[in-house]
Amino acid sequence: MACAAPEANIKKAETLVRIAHQRGAQIVLLQELFQHTYFPIELSSQNFHLADTLESSGILRGMQALAKELSVVLPISFFERYKNSYYNSVAVIDADGSILGVVRKAHISGTVKSILEIIHPYEGHVVDVHSVDRLGYNDKYYFTPSDDPVPVFHTVSRHVGTEESDGVQVTFCGSSFITGNTGELLKIADRDSEGVLVDTLPLGKFHIRRASWGLLRDRRPHLYKGLLTRDGSA
Repeated sequence: MACAAPEANIKKAETLVRIAHQRGAQIVLLQELFQHTYFPIELSSQNFHLADTLESSGILRGMQALAKELSVVLPISFFERYKNSYYNSVAVIDADGSILGVVRKAHISGTVKSILEIIHPYEGHVVDVHSVDRLGYNDKYYFTPSDDPVPVFHTVSRHVGTEESDGVQVTFCGSSFITGNTGELLKIADRDSEGVLVDTLPLGKFHIRRASWGLLRDRRPHLYKGLLTRDGSA
């Protein structure tokens, strides 16, 4: 979706969630920081007043009510103030409206550049160890699959349109997509239009593939301790 004023953004997001629900979606992924225009285009201290705590966030309260009403799961991106730090966070709202947990991204993007953590495979490997079946990315520029793909389904939700912040203008590439667990493209949006993508993911077949995936089967985590130190000592 293209973003403008906060009230209009929230209303549009709710409309898109309802459309996805009407089409049978049980988990609906909205894009990154959709409440505002994409202010991390340029790092500026003037934007820190936009942050909310988990407890005070109005966008989360509204989305909790919507999730409960429609019985859908909503991973919601928001700018979070946690203690003395600020995070590009995602709160996972369950179908009953409760918050299952919060993922706090390690950084807030500055001037446009490659976002290495998005294309780095290890975050996918870690959640796969925890038996996660689906990964969702609130991506805004691009997504590059790893050469060693994690066998989970990927959903990538992206901005469209052109936005400006502090004199820096960016045109987003759109092209939100859904892949299968081997990277095959199931659905893709165009570069310019707002829209909703819905697909059914065969989780039963996925578990058969996961059982034979060597990275999980052959792991020896007791040998990894040295990687957590600067000098390699275990």
